[in-house]
Amino acid sequence: MSEPSLEELWQRKADHEHGAPTPEEEALDIFWYLVDLGEKSEDVRRFIPELKQGLSAYAGAVIKHNQLRDVVEGRSATAEELQAIEGADDNRTRVHDALISTLNAIMRACVKGKLDTKWKDVVGLHPLDRTVVGRWALAVARAIAG
Repeated sequence: MSEPSLEELWQRKADHEHGAPTPEEEALDIFWYLVDLGEKSEDVRRFIPELKQGLSAYAGAVIKHNQLRDVVEGRSATAEELQAIEGADDNRTRVHDALISTLNAIMRACVKGKLDTKWKDVVGLHPLDRTVVGRWALAVARAIAG
């Protein structure tokens, strides 16, 4: 995932100074909104622990993949290093897929319970945008861990 440009960072700062939530604040607001929905619906509640675990697992998988990639930056990787990076990338993809499945399950539970599903657009579920889902997950994981 690429980092935001300097222009995007300045825009975020300006928006924040004018009272608009930062993307990180918005991501965390959605997370807590989903947790609150779990208080209203047993169907949603049963997926909240899975969501928390998925967020943590995804952040860990991204960190592991990036660490392995950073080790070989600027030089040729050995066959073992390439295999480790490929394995970490495969794991990151599997964990990301699982997180998306959990979010989809929460969305279906919201539809079933006639609860608001506008959050799905912001987290990148509709239409599916894996990059947006990943950024949302990392922002939430960072905020919760911090």
